Amino acid sequence: MNSSNDSKWYRGKGAGWNLSRILPAVGAALYVLFLLFPFAGFNLSAASADDWILSPRQTGLLWNSILLASLCALASCTAGTFAAMAIRSSRLSGSPLRWIFLVTVPLPYYIYALSWMYGIRWVSQFNRDLASFGYRGLAACIVVETMAFLPLCTAMALFGMEQQNRKEEEMAFLCQDDSLVVRRIVLPRTRPYRMAAFGCVFLLSITDYSVPSLFQFPTYLLEIFSEYNRGADMAHVAGMSLPLVGLVFLFLALIQGNLRQFTLPGPQDTGRRWHLGGIFRIASLLGLLLLAIQMILPTVIFLLTAGSIRVIWDSFLLIRREFLVSIEMSLLAGLISLFLSFGMAKFLLERKRFRFLFWQIALFPLAIPGPLAAMGLLSAVNGSPIHWISQTIVFPAIGMAIRYAPFSLLVLASGMRRIDRAAVEMGRLLSPGKNKAFWRIELAMLAPGMAAAFAITALLSMGEEGIGLVLMPAGLETMAVKVYNYLHYGASELISGFSLVTMAGTGGAIALLLWLTKRRKGKNNGDSD
Repeated sequence: MNSSNDSKWYRGKGAGWNLSRILPAVGAALYVLFLLFPFAGFNLSAASADDWILSPRQTGLLWNSILLASLCALASCTAGTFAAMAIRSSRLSGSPLRWIFLVTVPLPYYIYALSWMYGIRWVSQFNRDLASFGYRGLAACIVVETMAFLPLCTAMALFGMEQQNRKEEEMAFLCQDDSLVVRRIVLPRTRPYRMAAFGCVFLLSITDYSVPSLFQFPTYLLEIFSEYNRGADMAHVAGMSLPLVGLVFLFLALIQGNLRQFTLPGPQDTGRRWHLGGIFRIASLLGLLLLAIQMILPTVIFLLTAGSIRVIWDSFLLIRREFLVSIEMSLLAGLISLFLSFGMAKFLLERKRFRFLFWQIALFPLAIPGPLAAMGLLSAVNGSPIHWISQTIVFPAIGMAIRYAPFSLLVLASGMRRIDRAAVEMGRLLSPGKNKAFWRIELAMLAPGMAAAFAITALLSMGEEGIGLVLMPAGLETMAVKVYNYLHYGASELISGFSLVTMAGTGGAIALLLWLTKRRKGKNNGDSD
């Protein structure tokens, strides 16, 4: 069905208070309002030209940021593509359990940084020179961020492989060897998905400061935070951030079309299992091995470092309050993000004119480093009539929701394109009220997509430490902030226990989602039979 029909389907029929017509406009307005809220605190009008003109030193720092982000994106996307090929070649290719590697996606980056540090500490017993090399610098940052982003790249590559035209793929497999079909047909056609994965890793890496700060690798973002911590006014900090934000915004425009590929409907089945040979088999096995190491190694290292179950239990007792705070804040962030992105997703799907511009605005939070947006929020709220909100847990939840709203938006837009349009149209024709079809049919069909959008924001918020460091009210901490603060005290056993609790919490949530997905799929198959 063409785009004009798509647009008509999303417009409600009739006049009056029709939610199908009101939600897109109101949702888009609220989305943009929340998006612009942090800019109210930037005070860019007070920034001078000297604030945003790069000095030779700052140019070098910006190059460091670009180099680190590019190398991490290239490494994680290459490994992720091979890991996805291995999954398509395994017995799990048609099972919901093929997504089990997603249990590590929401983990904070410092989890991998810590496991790397502890591993290097063990190596130092045999080679001190190698240990000193691994404790700091670009190489350590690349290894850690590649491991952190590997599950995301694997998921995006696997999703792209499963979106291909089944009939053309099957005809090609009948005529040619699987490896040849993958090389000549599948990989070229999935290039947009891999480019989207590359872009996401580049954006997430260049806007992260935690890993470079832990490994003492100077980047432009660290320079901005250093100025903020030294007491620089917000206008100066905002002016300094313009070159970085402008660069990332331009890169976001280049990959926007690739990101939108994830909203297009595709086949309902996963396709046949591949049987790869030669170099592709070796490469895919290496990618799968790296993915398995990424999942298992941190757990093993933290268990060995913690030393005993008693230490892990004591760590949980010390962090249980922060664990509950993290859950509460993440659930709030998921709800706020779902509320903001639902109407915006409908708005974007019905737009024919200025579509590129609207999508660029919707994805813009990806271009702003999370802590920088948090600084803007804090500055905008301080001294305002709503200053009281900064003393509640809602405040960091709003920051998290703004930061991860684009991910929620993409998931919702994808779900909206995949629901049975004929059933909704029939419901609108037969329902006596304007909104009954929306509540009883459309929302029911969108429920899985809404649940996924809520879950992705909530889980990513669980592992976010930068926004929490800036916006958490006095007396409250999240698990991510607690562990990040303890890193400076050197309590290895407790930190390992905290990390295991974090991994258990996020991993358990993802495992529950996968189980529910498998159960729902089983029920649907039973109903169809």
